[in-house]
Amino acid sequence: MDAPSDHTFLFADLVGFTSFTEEVGDEAAADLAVAFQAKAERMAGDYGCAVIKKLGDAVMIHGEDATRV
Repeated sequence: MDAPSDHTFLFADLVGFTSFTEEVGDEAAADLAVAFQAKAERMAGDYGCAVIKKLGDAVMIHGEDATRV
């Protein structure tokens, strides 16, 4: 039987996104959310992790090493 592996999950979102959307409009806010998710995905990959879910202005990242996550 294999030894259990460790799992760490990180959830990140943009603070104040709703009020930001009200200030700049839907399109500009959506552009920021997409850029945030893309950056999070690149950074996760750099650390051996993966974005497993994207929703609105948020991402969920998974990795096996808590320090790297």
